[in-house]
Amino acid sequence: MHKNSTRTLCGLIVITMLCVTILAAGNAGAADAAGAAAGSGAGNLLSPKEAEIARDVAAGVSLKDIINRRVMQGDKIHEVVMDCIKAGIDPSLVVYTAITEGYSVQTVVKAALKAGAPLSIVVNAATGAGGDKKSIYVGAADAGVPPAAVANAIAGVSAPAAPVFGYSAPADSGSGGVYTPSAPVMIGGGGGATPSTRVASPTNPKAKPY
Repeated sequence: MHKNSTRTLCGLIVITMLCVTILAAGNAGAADAAGAAAGSGAGNLLSPKEAEIARDVAAGVSLKDIINRRVMQGDKIHEVVMDCIKAGIDPSLVVYTAITEGYSVQTVVKAALKAGAPLSIVVNAATGAGGDKKSIYVGAADAGVPPAAVANAIAGVSAPAAPVFGYSAPADSGSGGVYTPSAPVMIGGGGGATPSTRVASPTNPKAKPY
């Protein structure tokens, strides 16, 4: 009788230990899964400032107003540029806007590249905004881009000509660009005296030539 009780007790202890082990393993697996999920989602989370920029853009606030306001609030321009790009704004637009608003070309280029923007996009946007090649080169080099890659990117940029509003160049007449004057316009009918070439009165346009 005593031996049977001992065996029963030992069996209960073994079963209890197995249950505890199984539960512990299950909880650990659940914790690992939750941690992995949190880790994968952390890269998609925006910082408070980045989230604010995203909300402003969605609300229709212009990018230049966002940039200038952040700088006036005390943020550095390189921080603002990086936050804008990380918030999902087109890097080309961020670089172009920041430079045309008067911020340092070198700083803007460096910040954009540090935020992960492609070199070709940054160089093209900076050039289009009027950035000088030296500042673009130094900014990209400061961001860790190899000098040869920067030089090639700059050399491959063809800045568009500034538009001239209200003017259209005449079509090519096929004369190789040589101006050919049109035939003179004859004034008056046949016969009679040669018409006067003197202008009318400057103070009275309707007055006859004198």
